[in-house]
Order: sequence, then C-alpha cells, then structure tokens
Amino acid sequence: MNQDEFKGSVEITHYNAENYIRKALDSLVRQTINQDDFEFVQDRSGHDLRYAIDATKMREELGWEPKYTDFATGLADTIKWYEDNQSWWQAEKSEVEDKYAQNNQ
Repeated sequence: MNQDEFKGSVEITHYNAENYIRKALDSLVRQTINQDDFEFVQDRSGHDLRYAIDATKMREELGWEPKYTDFATGLADTIKWYEDNQSWWQAEKSEVEDKYAQNNQ
C-alpha cells in the first residue's frame, strides 16, 4: 500500500486505513517498541468500531493543515509523546481500567 494516497487526508476507506495502520504499527514495533508494551483487550461495549472526520471546515475557516502528512512518522512521534509523558495520562488510565475490571470488561 502506498502511503502517498493518505498524505494530509482523512478521506480513506476504513478497510484501507485499518490495514495501513496495522502495517505501519507492525513495522514501528519491530524498530523501536518492545512487543511486551502492548496489551490487547476485548472490544468494550459502547465503543465505536470506526472513527472518521471531515476536516474541510477546519481547513477553510481556520486555515488548519495537518502537522504530519506521513502517517508512520506521525504515529512514531505520537507513541514517543505518550512514552515521554506518562505522568500526564497514567493515573487516568489506571482509574479507567479499574472501572472496566469492576464490570468484568
């Protein structure tokens, strides 16, 4: 799959996006991330299976442009940010996981 078809755009099919994300993440995991850092969980009730946005209004009215147009680079930087800023999200994650555990989810 050619990542150029995704540059700066959210207008891709769900199937293509999901496959591209899996391939990019798989490549990234092999390069920089320990496989043990991932915990696969069951889908939780109430969670959307797919997300999509239309950025037209942000582009036209606010002049917004995406910071990243290369998906793999954006994904790598996002993961690095979460690794470097665990104090920002770790407590919240623990609270949420505790609530799911109480509901046997």
